[in-house]
Amino acid sequence: MPARLSRAIAALCALTFVLPVHAADDPADEIVVTATRTPTRASAVVSDISVITRAEIDQAGASSLAEILQAQPGLEITQNGGLGTAQSVFLRGTGPTQSLVLVDGLRVGSATTGTTAFQTLTPSQIQRIEIVRRPMSSLYGADALGGVIQIFTRAEPGPVRPRASAGYGTYNTQQYTAGIGGGEGSTTFDLGGGYLSSSSFSAVQDQTSPFYQPDKDGYRNTAATARIAHRLAPEHELGATAFWSDGRTHFDGFFSTFDDYTDQTLSAFGAYSRNRFLPEWQSQVRVGRGTDDSTTVSGPTRSVFKTVQDQVGWQNDITTPVGTVLLAAEYLDQKVSGSTDFTVDSRTVWSALGGYTGRFGPHTLQANLRLDDNSQFGAETTGSIGYAYAFAPGWRASAAYGTAFRAPTFNELYFPPAFGCPAYGNPNLEPESGRNLEAGVRYERGGQKAGIIGYRNRVSDLIVAAAIPGNPFCVRAENVQEAEITGVTLTYELFLGGWTARASADFQNPKNETLDRQLPFRAREHGAASVAYGVGPWQAGVEVVASGPRYNNVANTQLLGGYAVVNLFGEYRFRDGWSLFARINNLLDKDYELIRGFATPGFNVFAGVRYAVR
Repeated sequence: MPARLSRAIAALCALTFVLPVHAADDPADEIVVTATRTPTRASAVVSDISVITRAEIDQAGASSLAEILQAQPGLEITQNGGLGTAQSVFLRGTGPTQSLVLVDGLRVGSATTGTTAFQTLTPSQIQRIEIVRRPMSSLYGADALGGVIQIFTRAEPGPVRPRASAGYGTYNTQQYTAGIGGGEGSTTFDLGGGYLSSSSFSAVQDQTSPFYQPDKDGYRNTAATARIAHRLAPEHELGATAFWSDGRTHFDGFFSTFDDYTDQTLSAFGAYSRNRFLPEWQSQVRVGRGTDDSTTVSGPTRSVFKTVQDQVGWQNDITTPVGTVLLAAEYLDQKVSGSTDFTVDSRTVWSALGGYTGRFGPHTLQANLRLDDNSQFGAETTGSIGYAYAFAPGWRASAAYGTAFRAPTFNELYFPPAFGCPAYGNPNLEPESGRNLEAGVRYERGGQKAGIIGYRNRVSDLIVAAAIPGNPFCVRAENVQEAEITGVTLTYELFLGGWTARASADFQNPKNETLDRQLPFRAREHGAASVAYGVGPWQAGVEVVASGPRYNNVANTQLLGGYAVVNLFGEYRFRDGWSLFARINNLLDKDYELIRGFATPGFNVFAGVRYAVR
């Protein structure tokens, strides 16, 4: 079924070539920043991007970020159970450590694991999400080998007004949010908070597993955001942002008589000064701190890992008669601490970058070059160049080439001896490096958007857990493997009267070339499709998320079957600002696995009431 569904999604994408559309409610050409680091219209960006707005988040009625991301082109997810359990995101076939996650422009993640705890981020905190699918180290430095996911916290425009919501659903899931924000003078602000809890279900479903416990692995999360901006003059602004999310996830551990849980806190605090000193020169200075703090209690053991990332950046956008020039300098200081004794617990990165974006009639050119000087392994230089040509009304062809790298984590570099084995960490590791070539065609006109993007991403010096000679039960981090990820992404969107339709399909070959095996947890084909219709105060839609078979392990001996999950969502606005909303996940109660031995939610419902004046 997943293969047939993917082919159907591809066919839907192809409708753009034959379907005439004359009347449409086409959304505005949005301004995006992640793909170029400067405000740019989405239709002028060379990169393959997606934007998820606050209205779309509200329409989906989702309780978790994973429910939103899994329907996006080029994205696959895994999860170790229900709400709050560990989630991983695979962007264009790259691994969870190979995509950079930013919150309001700041790095938020663990420097020990190299990942971001997506399960701790709640939709109620988010204003919009920008996803860039291509290597972006030439703009953002280390770890943007597969792309960048940037999350912007709440910032409601217009006059000051409150908002609130309350909802309840299956697994005793409860969610409450409240906030206030706006401002039409020289000062704008936003304050928001939320609480989410769920009794959930037993994360481990394999009854033969030593970790199996037939109890419910519940979750609770408390979150808050804040933002303020003050214009000293029309072109001079000071501002600050704050993001904080704290969750506790219960899980099935080896010690069945103990209550095992993980406390996870993510936060990002930043301040900026944006100034236009000359008509052609805008400057922005940003300082901030991102923190990932995790404590896991399993039986009698307690493990603590904390990452603090202090960041300073100075960016200058210079407008010239032939385009926009970007010049920037950045400083990053990463510190780790906790219950593990790393021989080195901090590193610094000094960076300088330049970029250019120019439009000449139907031609668009973007080029970037960046130097990162890391105190652990020295300097890395990355670059990219992209070109787009509008060859007919609504049509645009593009091509791009870029290099990228991933920095080794502190675990990979310095994890000490454990369980009778020598140190897993290897201080001689080199960064992983990537070279990506892509080309595509996009169409955007009359209420339709469509695209086909082909890519080839070669990754060298993959860091893996390699067996230690003479001691096969112990492993050490080594640069010993190569990978090549080739693929095609098809997308289609239709806006016609009260109808909105979206579809995407990915056909990829994520291959470990050294072992001649498929990279784990990545399917050769996956996709999503949705159709929604709104009339008067009513709106309703259906969504399908599908994936082909994947492997659970590097050796490709544990096969995870393909699946297709159907979800429903709807909203009824019964008076000014007030609405009822509902979402049904896994309508057909599909039994499937994202990770072998771990349960996924069956048929479940979440419904609530929302107040928000638009």
